[in-house]
Amino acid sequence: MTAILDVRDLRVGFGATEAVSGVSFTLAPGDTLGLVGESGSGKSTTAFALLRMLPAGGAVTGGQVLLDGRDLAGLTERELTGVRGRRIAMVFQDPMSSLNPALTVGRHLDEALRAHGTAGRAQRAERALELLDLVGIPDAARRLGDHPHEFSGGQRQRVMIALALANDPEVLVADEPTTALDPTVQRQILDLLGEINRRTGTALVVISHDLAVIARTCRRVLVMRHGRVVEEGATEDVLERPEHPYTRELLAAVPRLETPSAAAGNSTPGDEPLLTVRQLGKTYGRGRRKHAALAGVDLELHPGETLGLVGESGSGKSTLARALVQAHRPTAGEILYRGRPLAAGDRREIQFVFQDPYASLNPRLTVGQSIAEPLIAHRLPDRAERVARLLRQVGLEPEMADRHPRAFSGGQRQRIAIARALAPEPRVLVCDEPVASLDVSVQARVIDLLARLQRELGLAVLFIAHDLAVVRQVSHRIAVMHRGRIVETGPADRVVTDPQHPYTAELLAAAPRLTATTRSTA
Repeated sequence: MTAILDVRDLRVGFGATEAVSGVSFTLAPGDTLGLVGESGSGKSTTAFALLRMLPAGGAVTGGQVLLDGRDLAGLTERELTGVRGRRIAMVFQDPMSSLNPALTVGRHLDEALRAHGTAGRAQRAERALELLDLVGIPDAARRLGDHPHEFSGGQRQRVMIALALANDPEVLVADEPTTALDPTVQRQILDLLGEINRRTGTALVVISHDLAVIARTCRRVLVMRHGRVVEEGATEDVLERPEHPYTRELLAAVPRLETPSAAAGNSTPGDEPLLTVRQLGKTYGRGRRKHAALAGVDLELHPGETLGLVGESGSGKSTLARALVQAHRPTAGEILYRGRPLAAGDRREIQFVFQDPYASLNPRLTVGQSIAEPLIAHRLPDRAERVARLLRQVGLEPEMADRHPRAFSGGQRQRIAIARALAPEPRVLVCDEPVASLDVSVQARVIDLLARLQRELGLAVLFIAHDLAVVRQVSHRIAVMHRGRIVETGPADRVVTDPQHPYTAELLAAAPRLTATTRSTA
């Protein structure tokens, strides 16, 4: 079949640094291609270079991007506007950053259609409704008038896909389309992309650090490292018979749902609970907009234990986590610490590790200053000495204290966030999706770090994540949340291999597996 897109020896530079070095591939109608690799491998830069959407300082320095034989590198900016969104469209990773919070979803779709010449307001309104129906938004006619914040994370990603499909593109590029989505929503988004690929013949390029996502969606895969393609081929061949050492390294780092918990041999949790949650409730809003985020939650966390907490977006996981660190005040129930009601003076004992360390670290402060903030707040002495010790504890050099967050990689920033959480010497660490946006190899190193720190310091850890394979690997026990309640709790291996609640079984069935035989676009 004739190629729609033919990328030949593509090179991208940022000053003297070559970020993409000689990438080549072709796409025919209906093709599905995965680009995988660690952060900095050049996969997203390759995608943005197709439409000359590179960030400041980046430029295509060589090669060709041929769309039906026409080199896009030779087009003017005005000519490119006729290609972007119309012939090649992108689905970005974070819909909340890409959608204008002041505009309704209907307005977003109307602008996308009008920009590419769809005349007539009635025609655009009809097409907008058709698009929301296509991507599976319930009650589409009413939801056109809603704003982005009124949609769940999975629904916002569906809106992004609807925007990308507005003008019937021939190529759809999805950049990390399911990062930080829970298993059931992730499966829905991947199945939707596969259905669109089959139904419309749109060629699909999926960029991801998650090999299980590529296994589910793509027939071909390119493995990238340091800006180069180190291995390519049919997805099944690459996943089952990798030839390059780097590909084998990536595959070895992927946590498998079938692998028994490693936590059981790491430490023995204490008998008496350190943290006890009884019938905890949290309600938001008033009147008809009243919503119970937590509805009678019961939970125990023991010294030296890692308790994994899983559930869909909106199930109440993060609300519970914020209640434990006293960022949210419950509307019912109680939280006990060491057998007594949790008090303001216990803030030092329970610390939080956020999902996005770059957002939680002040970019104006050095990392040493950020780590020292809790020391100042709790009036702890010997701050410089403590900061140096904490950096060493998380595997970084004390000399790095004078650098700013932007000078570090994602994995290093998460280590810094962990060091800051450890600064006041807590007994409980609440980790909310701490590895969700990290590459598999970096993720493995951060997980190993948390396990080591738990052994050395005797920490109790509440580990919240959407990746069930990771949760099983790190947890002694797993608690499953659904609609503000804990529906199942038990030893990690038992919950995964013998779920007692239908919702737990549903979550496990939706979890992506690292096998090309599950591909939804096959």
